Amino acid sequence: MIVSIASNKKLGMSITYGFLLYAVVLQSFSSGGFILMFIYQQSHSIWIFFLKMLFYSYPSFHYSKIFADVEKKADRHFDGMMMRWVDGTSFTMADLTSRTQASIMIGNIKADIPSPLQSLFSMMWTAVLYSLLSMYFDRIF
Repeated sequence: MIVSIASNKKLGMSITYGFLLYAVVLQSFSSGGFILMFIYQQSHSIWIFFLKMLFYSYPSFHYSKIFADVEKKADRHFDGMMMRWVDGTSFTMADLTSRTQASIMIGNIKADIPSPLQSLFSMMWTAVLYSLLSMYFDRIF
């Protein structure tokens, strides 16, 4: 899609590689799970809203959120809040649809994190949207 919009192929490929680097950085931020509490906090701040929309517009964010949800439940991992290693349990179908309610003592932040199934649907919708935009821009340019 970017290559068809750009004025030449070299510029389009450079912009596409920039998006790839952005995906790697975004993946490293959102795979830990701690940043998700700040993105999904129940705040009415306009900055949180714009940050959430920026992350929602990128399908890799949803994928890394699903991976973090499964990893947090099923794998032995380091819990930054408790400052210790936590053993995992099995990931069941009930975990696929359960939302995470979290709170942080610092600043009294409460978060409502969507379920992995909701993240999967969001990822599919953004992929469909980008596919339609790609076909549209390919026909116009």
